[in-house]
Amino acid sequence: MADLKKLNKLSNKHSLYLIEDSAQSHGASNNKFSSNLSIAAAYSFYPGKNLGAWGDGGAVTTNNKKLYEKILLLRNWGSVKKYHHEELGFNSRLQPLQGVVLSEKIKKLKYWNMLRNDIAELYLSELDSIDSLTLPRVKEENYHVWHLFVIRVQSREQILREFNSHKVEFGIHYPVPIHRQNAYSNHKQFNKKFNLADSYAGQLLSLPIFPKMKKSEAMRVASTIKKYS
Repeated sequence: MADLKKLNKLSNKHSLYLIEDSAQSHGASNNKFSSNLSIAAAYSFYPGKNLGAWGDGGAVTTNNKKLYEKILLLRNWGSVKKYHHEELGFNSRLQPLQGVVLSEKIKKLKYWNMLRNDIAELYLSELDSIDSLTLPRVKEENYHVWHLFVIRVQSREQILREFNSHKVEFGIHYPVPIHRQNAYSNHKQFNKKFNLADSYAGQLLSLPIFPKMKKSEAMRVASTIKKYS
């Protein structure tokens, strides 16, 4: 998790609202934070998330009554009373079936996150000695839930070829940085040079990680990387 105390101080100084992007952090925590420092947090329930539904979905948590009432309007075509619309909104209601699925899966979230941490610790231990890799690091006060395990590699194309030949799954999050997306073609920074973002886009590699992953499977991933890094 980011340092919410610093961000809260900064947002207060400039009269800004602090909203957390928690789409991939179900169950993450920081033992320095004993109170809510943001006005809201947004979660994704996309099926691949740590807490995923059987279809698309999401939620916003807040303890701000005004924002809560605003979100109720926006998610239902700007309406809280049938056929009466206070403002323009969206059709963003969560299907009851997805709510049932999430209510059951959340009971196992803590355990699943613990299993993810076991795999992450294995990767960190096995790959720590490889100088050509940059591994993720966790701040001491954070509890990471490892939706993704992302490393930086110098020879990604070679490793990807070996992964394919060994039938090892992988992901790239994300191959095209924001400033090179056509959706932002009208932005003044479109296609400008951002050294770190452009460099990382060609180096990032997400290793397979999921709660029921076997230790032998994780070791095969690590061995393949060690052999070809």
